[in-house]
Amino acid sequence: MLRMKRRGGWAIPAFCRLSSDDLFLAESLIELFERHVGKSVGELEDSLRDFESQMESLGYHYKLVRGLVHILRATLKVSKPLTAVEPKRARRVVYEVASRRGYALDEVQRDAILKEAASKLGLSVEELWRAYEAAYEEAEVVEGFDSPEPVELLRRYNLSLAQTALFFAEWMEVEAPFRGYEAKELVRAVKGLGLMYTAVHKGSVLLLRLDGPASLLKSTRRYGARFAKLLPFVTSLREWRIRALINRGGRKLFTSLHSKLRHLFPEKPPAEDVFDSYLEADFARRFSAIASGVELLREPEPIVLGGQVFIPDFAIDVGGKRVYLEIVGFWTDAYLRRKLEKLSKAKVPIVVAVDRSLACSDFKELPHQVVVFSGRLRSYDVLAALKKMVELPKPKEVAPKSAVEAERYVHLVSKLGEQASLAKALAELGRAGLEEDQAMRVLEELGYEVVWKGIDPSKAIVRRKATSSSL
Repeated sequence: MLRMKRRGGWAIPAFCRLSSDDLFLAESLIELFERHVGKSVGELEDSLRDFESQMESLGYHYKLVRGLVHILRATLKVSKPLTAVEPKRARRVVYEVASRRGYALDEVQRDAILKEAASKLGLSVEELWRAYEAAYEEAEVVEGFDSPEPVELLRRYNLSLAQTALFFAEWMEVEAPFRGYEAKELVRAVKGLGLMYTAVHKGSVLLLRLDGPASLLKSTRRYGARFAKLLPFVTSLREWRIRALINRGGRKLFTSLHSKLRHLFPEKPPAEDVFDSYLEADFARRFSAIASGVELLREPEPIVLGGQVFIPDFAIDVGGKRVYLEIVGFWTDAYLRRKLEKLSKAKVPIVVAVDRSLACSDFKELPHQVVVFSGRLRSYDVLAALKKMVELPKPKEVAPKSAVEAERYVHLVSKLGEQASLAKALAELGRAGLEEDQAMRVLEELGYEVVWKGIDPSKAIVRRKATSSSL
């Protein structure tokens, strides 16, 4: 729950200062959770309500208490209690008996229904009722929880408080030293999380400006979650400063944090992989499967463009030459303008992949190869763009596994005639179990070529090469 101290046009999260009173609260709460291991969730919830009331009477803010409870509750490990019969089955039989006899209006009728249902299942009434109630969440048994040190729990609370505040940010600026391993990890986190940013190199300082969740027209919750995941990478640095504009119910407030508060936050960023990197990994796998002699590199070195830092998504090395690949995903109008301006200044060879939902017509004017995609970036589209920029090695062969399969491919491709849309060709071969990249290679082997009409792949066609023999 968000607690903010407001003054003028500024708002600062009401952090725990790790005082002895704060530590007493955290320690007492952790002990309460430990005492309830092996007991039911319902018993734990009852005790938590009493605990909250007691702490409020001692002067603790209810939002602080509930915030700490929320953090610990999220780590609970629970299990269904052991019963003589499945809870769903017990409830079904009870409802069947009640439906036939009529719902109970008093204790006598209730006991009669339970006794008949228990008899049908070969159970005692007590065993039946235990199974009946086991379907409720309150009946689940607490097996354990992530039991942190009191100071670590308070630091997690502070981090959560700052993350919640930034979920309402229109933008955030991060200043950090432009040197060493830490800066590289910060940039890696920004790119890996797919955040919209501009990076400026000023002497020994790296200035990152990021568009916040409140600036987006859609997908705010998903983007906001990624935005929040960046914060622990910043707070774990030795030196940093954050400035943000928060929009709370139409009222805009500035907030500022700096590394003098570093002791209030967890010392290390999360160890688990927090990056939304599946799409990149999936593209890299498919691209490598069809592009022989081509090396795809994630997280290449930053490129400085007139003081701005450009960090491409990929670098593609082909025969000693390097081509960069930039994928444009989440967006706002201001972000697109900045992205277009930066890309227009780049003198290095770049393939720009643009989601169809963006203002694709603006990207057509870029002095680079532009590929339009919808949902999934096809590796063969990128490969086709590369062919216009560098000489590619002979592609890997996608040979049919048997003569029977070869005949099947020939039959399917022959349906296309002299010319067909690329979408239809991929659909025909997809019925044979081929992925898009495999289908494109089969088409090439069987004498077809792809003709691109602009940057939109939906308008592309496949046609038989003039020099190819008949199928």
